Amino acid sequence: MLKQIFPLATRRLVLRPLEAGDFAQFEKKMLEAARENPAHIPTNIETDFTDRLRQVVAFDQKFSIAAFDCRRTDRLVADLTFRPVDRTAKSLSVTYYTMQRYRRLLMMTEILQRVLPVLHDEYGVSAVHAVIEPDNRNSLKTAARLGFRPEGRNVYVYKC
Repeated sequence: MLKQIFPLATRRLVLRPLEAGDFAQFEKKMLEAARENPAHIPTNIETDFTDRLRQVVAFDQKFSIAAFDCRRTDRLVADLTFRPVDRTAKSLSVTYYTMQRYRRLLMMTEILQRVLPVLHDEYGVSAVHAVIEPDNRNSLKTAARLGFRPEGRNVYVYKC
């Protein structure tokens, strides 16, 4: 279903579902995240990457979108994963990660500005939930720019 509307483009990015060939970019992302937070270094990195990709490519319960630099489409900028919050899949939760070199460039704002209307218009999604830690100021700013509103502890909701 996702492949019918993707790829999408923004001024600086190409958005498409993640594919098995994205393994090298995921490896780079996971290593970057592990350097930022050593407590999350997996014991068997290769198995962890393989399992993550297997989950990502199986679009049954969740789906992931990768954002690539439009000038260099081999360069992963960010990825987002959406999961249903309820059985109807009219509400989704989103988790996202932006590569270090692209932070503070408002890339996630640009991505979500493009994706949120598509989720509503093409799939009938009525709300998107994001769990944001209080010390993650960049994500809090992104959520505020996009119109996410606080709803519970660390939960922010965007009504489509």
